[in-house]
Amino acid sequence: MKYRIIIGGVALCSIGWAQQLKLICASPGGNVSLPYSATIETVVLDGSLESARLSPSNSAIEWVAISTEAKIGVLIERLDDSPESAAESRISVVDLNRGAVSKTCSFPLTPGVADVEQWLFRDNSGRVSYVSRLASFQASDEYLRRFDLSESVPCGESFAKIAATEAVKMVAAGAPGVGAYASDGTYLTMRPDGELTKIASGQQIPLGYTVPLSIRGNNEWFGVNLVVSNESMLAIVLLQGGDKHQFAIYRKQDGKWLYPVFPPGVGRYRAFGRFVVGIDSELGSDGRRTSAGSNAWRSAQGRPGYRIEEFFARSKKIFPGRLYVYDVVREKVIILTTEQADSEVLLIEQGDIYYRAADVLYKVAVTDGVLGSSVVLAKGDVLRDAHWAFLTGEGSK
Repeated sequence: MKYRIIIGGVALCSIGWAQQLKLICASPGGNVSLPYSATIETVVLDGSLESARLSPSNSAIEWVAISTEAKIGVLIERLDDSPESAAESRISVVDLNRGAVSKTCSFPLTPGVADVEQWLFRDNSGRVSYVSRLASFQASDEYLRRFDLSESVPCGESFAKIAATEAVKMVAAGAPGVGAYASDGTYLTMRPDGELTKIASGQQIPLGYTVPLSIRGNNEWFGVNLVVSNESMLAIVLLQGGDKHQFAIYRKQDGKWLYPVFPPGVGRYRAFGRFVVGIDSELGSDGRRTSAGSNAWRSAQGRPGYRIEEFFARSKKIFPGRLYVYDVVREKVIILTTEQADSEVLLIEQGDIYYRAADVLYKVAVTDGVLGSSVVLAKGDVLRDAHWAFLTGEGSK
């Protein structure tokens, strides 16, 4: 059985089983010099690939956020009609139960005002919504604009200003990709007593979490990144300067802070339910070796992807091809060795880890914290640009 879905400027790669595994294939974004559009790919049961161009060369996917718990995804796309015209941006909502776009709307034009950050959040009714923080040179002009993700609400009624206090129950899954700078998290501030706050619309709003002294110490932290916020955990990165940082997890089940979780060198954190994943790296030296698996990296730059080799060449780090998977309930780490620097976990669900290593898609089962044998699901150049995944059909959550 084959399956093909078009989502604006991104690709949904499908594996044709009774329960569908779908991959969103696009640039992770975050680097304005790489605004690539995307293609649609179909992966059939025998692992073969079919490809079709979706969006014109003047389109670019700028931001992607997926909540597998809420079964919803949000895509931000920019359309440049001509160098002289203003860029049109639009937002698409993906229903992860159906694996299809349920709604697409253009953002209202706001002359002199720009989006400075965005995130997903749960409102008081428990629904997930999208919010962007808009600001101009006048601080008094800053405000939050919500977009209602509900399919039943028309575009003309979907945008509305909201109070900053309404948008602090954030939903974030972390950083996709290896060499991109994208993340669906947001920036926080921390008061001297460790209380985490969010500054929005000129207000400093408490989030209800306090980082204990045993984690923050007496260090001078110049920033806090909210990396993950889901039903199981809240995960933050305390920034100290350069590559110095501390990663800590607050387990929502019992209010326990978990630290340390990973060894030094692990970064680019990402969560899937009760699991959080980090990519291992080591500091290089003058005579440093090359990151793992260089013979399998993309050899030419082209749409929709970019040359991962360029990132590794610029990086001061060596990536050995190790992925750390931490279970916040069992407080146990699993090490997934791929021997490929360009590798990442795309999904963990129903006891299986789905991961990509260069242009190969794998699945490996986890039983009582022990990895089984990896199984190849598909292989193809487009899989280098698969950075998000979800399950639909019978048995999906």
